[in-house]
Amino acid sequence: MSRPQVSCNIKDVEAHYHPGDLLLCSYSLDQDTETELTAVETSVIWYTSGKGSEDVGVHFFERRQQAELEEINRHVTQRLTVRLPNTPLSFDGRIVNLNWCVRIRVFLADGRQLTFDEPFRLGAIERFPEEL
Repeated sequence: MSRPQVSCNIKDVEAHYHPGDLLLCSYSLDQDTETELTAVETSVIWYTSGKGSEDVGVHFFERRQQAELEEINRHVTQRLTVRLPNTPLSFDGRIVNLNWCVRIRVFLADGRQLTFDEPFRLGAIERFPEEL
C-alpha cells in the first residue's frame, strides 16, 4: 500500500506575512484507491525549536471526519483562508527559534498518521547576529 502525498501551496510563501494578513493556502491529497482515510486535520500553528522543550500553539484547527472526506478523496483542491494573529512573530535566535507552518495530518484506516508541514514566516524580525 503506498502512502498518500499532500500537495500544499501557500500563496506568497516567500514573503513575510504581517500580523493581521490573510494566509491563503490550497492543498490536495494524491492517494491510491486502496488507502482509506478516516480523518484529515488542517491547522495553522507556531512551534519553538532549539534548546529546551518544544512549545506549540494552535492558531487555527479544523478536522474533517470520514463522512466529509469524499471531495478530498477525489483529488479536489481544498482552500484554507486564515487571518494571522498579532503574535508571536517568527524568530531565529541563538538558543531558540519560533516557527509557523500550515500542518496537514492524514489519518489512515490502518492506524497510520502522516503529517505534512508547509512553513511560512510571520513578521519581519531579522535573524539574531552570530557575533556581538
